[in-house]
Amino acid sequence: VGFTAAGVTGTGAAAVTTYNLTPAQAAGLHVQPFANLHGTITVDVTTTSHDGTAMSRSDTVSFAITVAAVADAPTVQVPLAALAGTEDSAIQLGGLRGAQALSVALVDIDGSEVLSVVLSGIPEGSILSRGANNGADPANPGYTTWTVPVSALSDAGFTLTPPLNYSGTLHLTLTGNAIELSNGSVATSPTAGHTFDVAVAPVADAPEILSRNVTISDGIDGTLNLN
Repeated sequence: VGFTAAGVTGTGAAAVTTYNLTPAQAAGLHVQPFANLHGTITVDVTTTSHDGTAMSRSDTVSFAITVAAVADAPTVQVPLAALAGTEDSAIQLGGLRGAQALSVALVDIDGSEVLSVVLSGIPEGSILSRGANNGADPANPGYTTWTVPVSALSDAGFTLTPPLNYSGTLHLTLTGNAIELSNGSVATSPTAGHTFDVAVAPVADAPEILSRNVTISDGIDGTLNLN
């Protein structure tokens, strides 16, 4: 932890530092915890008085500063170019490389936070090979959101199968949520810049002819019913 005030410098190890202050400097003192630090900081304050040639006198008091945990928004990467697949087929989302990879990562990696990943913009009737369907998205009728394991993003077996006979372009959004274990603080990655496209090419379906046997008499026209 560091204390800052005009003209103040500290000595000692990073975790335990001693600062020498004048009374004027103490009036403008404030504390700046290290990045991602939370919990209780104990501060010992020792004052020393000098009176000419007389012996100096000192007194020490201690007080605690409580630093509340605050989650950090995760970092997110989505494909730069549209992913592609065909109608009625599974389309690979996970295990892609480089600029096409999906990834979500914690900023605070000291173990105090856990990560949750949500994929939205998925048409109703679609199937993801990993994750849980959260149901209809109130903000986007006709579409659903899915919570997926972080590990799915690097798994080549993680796929999306659009609804039957669907073709067109899907606009999916990848969102990361960091959750502080100590107090439940949540930070969500911004949606801006974290949407990517999946182009689904149409595929013609083979026609199906339904027929049935017809019995006719010699010399009489009969009707054939082909559907």
